[in-house]
Amino acid sequence: MGYLQRPFGLFFLLLMLTMALQVALKKPLCIDSSIVYNINNIESEKTETIYSCDQFKVVSFSSYFYENLNSLEAHLMKLEAVFSSLGITNKFTITLDNHSGLPPRETPYGIQIGKDLLATDQLEKALLQVSLKNRLKSSDVVFLQTLADFLMGDSKYQNLVSQALGQAFTEINVFEKQKIRRRIISRLRLYPDNDERNAIEKLKELFSSAQNPLLTARFIKNLNKSGFYDESELKYLKLDIIIDDSTSTDFDSKLTELAKNNPNIKVAFKNTDGLFLLPSHLKIPRTLEKKILTKYRLVFGGKKKNRTVVNDCLNNSDSLILIHSDKELKELNLGSLFSSSVNEFLSKNKEISFVQIHLPSYRLIYKDLGSITNYFDFVRAKSFSRSEYRAMGWRHTEWLKDLQAFRPIANFDVIQYFRVN
Repeated sequence: MGYLQRPFGLFFLLLMLTMALQVALKKPLCIDSSIVYNINNIESEKTETIYSCDQFKVVSFSSYFYENLNSLEAHLMKLEAVFSSLGITNKFTITLDNHSGLPPRETPYGIQIGKDLLATDQLEKALLQVSLKNRLKSSDVVFLQTLADFLMGDSKYQNLVSQALGQAFTEINVFEKQKIRRRIISRLRLYPDNDERNAIEKLKELFSSAQNPLLTARFIKNLNKSGFYDESELKYLKLDIIIDDSTSTDFDSKLTELAKNNPNIKVAFKNTDGLFLLPSHLKIPRTLEKKILTKYRLVFGGKKKNRTVVNDCLNNSDSLILIHSDKELKELNLGSLFSSSVNEFLSKNKEISFVQIHLPSYRLIYKDLGSITNYFDFVRAKSFSRSEYRAMGWRHTEWLKDLQAFRPIANFDVIQYFRVN
């Protein structure tokens, strides 16, 4: 009988040991990080907290922290080396909440971030940006985001300026990258407080101190592709397209996205607030608006325009296209304007009326065309006996099936194409 009881006793002993182990595993948790003071987890009915291990604080067991501790420590470990190289010794409070889809928010002692973002790099970047903000005495978001992206070595760029820098940096060989990184970190340790220049000016100066002309040149080239220019550069800028919707107060996000995806096309958008380069949204100073050159200028609301529009564009545009559409700009097929050509855009949007004027040809005989006040009425009339028609040498029109528009056959190609619905 005693022999039979032995296996049972052994089983009971193992069970007790297992339970004891489970209890031991539920000891107070801590976060093994030199840059965190504590982490709060906000639940619907309570807030759970753990502290850095060096504080030896006793806290209640938390299943959330027990399950996610390794992941949190892995995120923070990435930052510790960066903080150490910059001489940052701050300790932060991190607050986790259930508000998904919201960006991290700065708090008096750290950041608050949604748990859904912990699977991304947002935790590290948010903490680094707060640290840089305090270290550099700067609240310039673009500047801080760009530095955080660079220091974390991440290709998930937070803004267009960061993308321009990051893409330039990837083209540098690995040995030069290490030199540049060391020089930038060294410079940031001594960076001046309260630098009032804009983000791009500060970044250009900072990265030129890395003594790599190739990086600087590629950074500037990439900035230009994203629609960022110094005022001195704007004076010599020639765009491919200006989209003029001056009657609108809107800024269509679709245009920005299309410009971002087609960086080789230089595009600007004009509304009631002014003229903006895309995709940067860099506003052109009013004094320079009429000096910006472009191949094509598309003016919406064209039926209400008169010769004043032509006169305003005479010395800054190659082709002026007056457009009338019952649809709003955002409802049109804009993709072809960026990915293909202006003609493709006109062809894809058959419902719009337009008149395309070749301004260099117009300048040759402008004195004979001054009486035209409405170009839609003018091309619709086809009064070949009128003096303006005779001045152009306009004899007849040709239908272009691919463009779905008419082309005047004339001595002077003042009117290139037109369609009046």
